[in-house]
Amino acid sequence: MGEKVFDIVVVGAGILGASIAFWLSEYLDASIAIIDREREPALHASSRNTGVIHRPFHLDPIRRRLSAWASNASYMFWKSFSRIYSLPWNQVGTLKVALEDEDLSELDKYIKWGEENGMDRGEMELLGVEEVSRIEPEVRCRGALLIRSEASVDYGAYTRKLVELSISNGARFLGSSRVVRVSEINGVEIQIASGGRVYIVRSKLLINAAGGESLALAKQVGLGKEYSVLYFRGDYWRVDPSSGLKIRRNIYSVPRHKGFPFLDPHYIVRYNGQNDVGPNAVPVLSPYAYKGLASSLKDIALFLFKKPITPKLKLLYNSEFLSLAISEWRSGISKRAMTYRVARFIPRLRPSMLVERIPGGIRSQVIGSKGLASDPIVLMGSRSIHIANYNSPGATGAPAFSAYIYTLAEEKGYLGGFRRRGPRHGDLVRLLNWDEIPC
Repeated sequence: MGEKVFDIVVVGAGILGASIAFWLSEYLDASIAIIDREREPALHASSRNTGVIHRPFHLDPIRRRLSAWASNASYMFWKSFSRIYSLPWNQVGTLKVALEDEDLSELDKYIKWGEENGMDRGEMELLGVEEVSRIEPEVRCRGALLIRSEASVDYGAYTRKLVELSISNGARFLGSSRVVRVSEINGVEIQIASGGRVYIVRSKLLINAAGGESLALAKQVGLGKEYSVLYFRGDYWRVDPSSGLKIRRNIYSVPRHKGFPFLDPHYIVRYNGQNDVGPNAVPVLSPYAYKGLASSLKDIALFLFKKPITPKLKLLYNSEFLSLAISEWRSGISKRAMTYRVARFIPRLRPSMLVERIPGGIRSQVIGSKGLASDPIVLMGSRSIHIANYNSPGATGAPAFSAYIYTLAEEKGYLGGFRRRGPRHGDLVRLLNWDEIPC
């Protein structure tokens, strides 16, 4: 069994892990490794999402304070990042539509939330029925909130560029390396399986940004035992470009089920002009179940019997959740079911216009004794930081959230032995305001 030694190890090469590695490599003179189970970065949720740069108008400033701050603080970073590295940035804007009269008050609330979360009032405009019809003739609603500043991008390309920049700063990417075990008994010891062999990686600090596996890794060092995790796969349907639908913006509806707001499908205009409807949120038993219910029988057993069981049982006895779960399965396998849901606000959509099912990313939703967690959960070990429940708008907020994690590590004393240096891409990283980090 071989051994490698690094100062800092980041587990996970999705957009969060890549952002954290970039941030650390900008400011620290340290040996940094990015470890991922796949051969290259961004092969899971970071490349399987709506691709929308979200503004925080829809985020409760109290319950989702951290996500709202990170989304707002990251906006100018991403906009400049796209320009500097010639990456896609299609500022299509978003319409949040009210389908019932009672939804109109939600639009007023979103404007208030947006301003509280740092948005400029000029980014948002309330539209009546006629105004919506003028700018989006295909859309039917009782009113809408126009968000001019939302953009469609390629988060997979963002992630790969961040890893590339981290490597240029001296970091190493270790792909095809699955983390088997994590221990903090003698410093940080990470057991890796790669290419049929097993070896040990030792480090002074571990940052766990492993997405669907992050909570399981945290539990190996005794953290997060009170939490369970549920997985939801988000499938899309590609709209035939010859369908005749002329929609220029992303169209979202006010959520019908406030307790499960991630379950409502949208109409998405992607950065390359492709149009999709979705995602749904199909309950699955594994973070890699891109087909069916699980990726293996072992995954089914782990889901059913892994403790704590009580939070999962409470949700499975929730009649609203079960009804929604059945609906989500239907719209994942049936074009007609998905069409019915989206046709509530785009009535000319027909099942024949949906030509291909696109397996989406898998949301790892943490659940505790009080139900579904809202914001990301950060668990601190003796020499490790573990990030769970990092969900939408996680990709949007990843740069600022990385600065937040850096600040936590500094306050905890994890970075005490490392020499600081000025950022190598200073014009870019200075677009984040460190003075506003909500620690």
